[in-house]
Amino acid sequence: MVSSPHPSPVAAPAVYRAVLDGDWSDAATHGAILPVLATFCRLFGPDDPAELVFATDPGYEQAVGGFIAALLRAVAPDAEPPVLLAKSREEAQGEPSELWITLCGDATRDAVAAADATACLAARRASL
Repeated sequence: MVSSPHPSPVAAPAVYRAVLDGDWSDAATHGAILPVLATFCRLFGPDDPAELVFATDPGYEQAVGGFIAALLRAVAPDAEPPVLLAKSREEAQGEPSELWITLCGDATRDAVAAADATACLAARRASL
């Protein structure tokens, strides 16, 4: 499911923040986020005002960070990566975001969410 903007009690972000939320131990989720991560890496660099946040359960941020690093090596091994972060869901919800993608583990729904997300990322890049 993609929602934009994510309801947030805080002011608009100084950077474009997209959040991926899902069960990072589920292989189906991995397949769904690869196109989103690849698109984010192609569209944004480390100096762009954009970040991709992987929301997770509290206490798993470091493990998800390792997961992100492995995925990054798979989709953009030679690229200078954009800002990619792992944060607890609570922390991510407390920060403003323009895009929140919740992956449910259903391959069809997650593929549609990933396609919608990549379209939103491309639109944001075009607006910079």
